[in-house]
Amino acid sequence: MMFSKLTTAVSALLLAGSVYAGQVQLCPDINDIKMEGMSMAEPIMNNLFFSYNLSNYNTSTNWGFVIAPIEADSEEMAIDRANEVLDGMSSPGIPEEADDELVCVYNTGRQDILAAAINADHMISPSKLKQYIQKRR
Repeated sequence: MMFSKLTTAVSALLLAGSVYAGQVQLCPDINDIKMEGMSMAEPIMNNLFFSYNLSNYNTSTNWGFVIAPIEADSEEMAIDRANEVLDGMSSPGIPEEADDELVCVYNTGRQDILAAAINADHMISPSKLKQYIQKRR
């Protein structure tokens, strides 16, 4: 009986560990995202932008990484402000599924700004990133 309980406990720990290990590898590393930075921005509405970058971030698939909404007067200012937000980020992405796609949500340290990496088998379009942001708001 004692051996059975011990076996069950060890099995549960191993299973939980392997699930956790798999999740850690699902999302791009925040440091890889920081190394590339944010390179583009598009307006959502007047003085609100979403900033994004498209890359594989040292993974085997393509990702669109987006930070939004960013208050700014221009695309250049939005990119600069998004990079400031990105520089302050350090937490790993948390994987979740949205519309049959893997999305990794990152903590920006601010409740008013969302950061997410959206996985795509093909290179994701800016309009798809914008669509995701508008759903999350």
